[in-house]
Amino acid sequence: MIWVCEPLCRSFSHEKVNSGFLYSMSLAYHDEKIIFLSHKSHLKSISDILKHDNVKIENLEYREIPFKQAGTFYSFICYFFQLYFILSSVIRSGENKIFFLSYSAPLLWIVKKLKSGFSKFQNLNFLIVLHGSFENINTEVVAQSAPVFNGTVNAIGPGNRLSSKLRKVASTSPKNIIKKIINRITDYLVRVMSFWPQISESLFIEKNIVGFNNAGFRYLALSPYIIENAYKILDPRHIDIRYIYMPIVFAKEKVEINNKHLKVATFGYGNSKKLSEVSNYISNSREIFSFEIRVIGMDNRETEGFSFVSTPCLGRPPSREEMESLAKDIDFFIILYDKHKYRLSCSGSIYEALSYRKPIIYLDNECINFYNVEAGVIGINCENTKEIAETILKLSDNFEESRIMINAFIQNIDLVREKVRIENNFRLLKEAYTF
Repeated sequence: MIWVCEPLCRSFSHEKVNSGFLYSMSLAYHDEKIIFLSHKSHLKSISDILKHDNVKIENLEYREIPFKQAGTFYSFICYFFQLYFILSSVIRSGENKIFFLSYSAPLLWIVKKLKSGFSKFQNLNFLIVLHGSFENINTEVVAQSAPVFNGTVNAIGPGNRLSSKLRKVASTSPKNIIKKIINRITDYLVRVMSFWPQISESLFIEKNIVGFNNAGFRYLALSPYIIENAYKILDPRHIDIRYIYMPIVFAKEKVEINNKHLKVATFGYGNSKKLSEVSNYISNSREIFSFEIRVIGMDNRETEGFSFVSTPCLGRPPSREEMESLAKDIDFFIILYDKHKYRLSCSGSIYEALSYRKPIIYLDNECINFYNVEAGVIGINCENTKEIAETILKLSDNFEESRIMINAFIQNIDLVREKVRIENNFRLLKEAYTF
């Protein structure tokens, strides 16, 4: 029996990569039952995306866990008991390991405390996927930065004598005394809980929690370059990191495009501020535009007023089917991440481009660079938004020549897809999950 848990994601957050992990596990352990634990909204999204991608996992069983929205004191307490229940279920099934598809510093702290504090969990092994929060190990957190709550609630002032307080208590009914005590306790807890985000940030420092006490823990990076960067910060003697290429079920349809003019798009979250910079550079360069920049996603802020920018989703989150339909005739995906982003995690945007066979125009970034040279150049690297604007104009002005370049990029994309696709990499996951 294989135990897989997604403790943080809800709805369609990470639905592509998590469905890919489940598919990978089904290939690695085709003769064992896979138990997938998550919030009910995420279970539905996983089920829907697997149907959409035409992936059938016969040995997969969904189990709902009512995880609370992370980040509050109440959810922290709930997670303690829920994770205790989950680890106990693993033990009762006769297994000694579990695969977590995400983590946060507070949750990892709970898991490590459970493992070290309860004898029945001490032989458990954990494989944990490293996502965006792992970037925090490269950020110094000042423990003293959190506001200090001294626990004082309506302190008695110097003019209040003990005798007057006693007289008030004596004249108050027992029922009202109990009510006042409960109100005071509630007020105290509310004040404490209101400071929980700051307290949590100071207590649960990512680098300390991830980097130490790792007996029985192994971590899974979603690209090889992440390991090299991580070991520049963390001592490899204290942490074991393996890798797998991000497991995405690639789109099977190969769409032939025959546009009369250039069409580029941001896909998914995008970056409306940087897209606005690109659009301003373009707008200030000429008055007639023979191309389209399409925003395939909900974030269309600061892009209104540009005649060459289309926003078909109108600020609402589109469905996967709608995004795919809008992407069919696109020549290039634009990726607008800063240079410092995704040094210790992997962007899903590059895999969306690989999945839909779209060449990329992107801001210089280590993550994207890795895939741009992995099996041949698949796009155009730009230093800044001005260079992206100039690239779009050049491609548009020489569109017939650009078609030749686009086709060459697509041929290289197919080579990269073959190298990183799930069917050629699930054995890496099985090795990582073998303790």
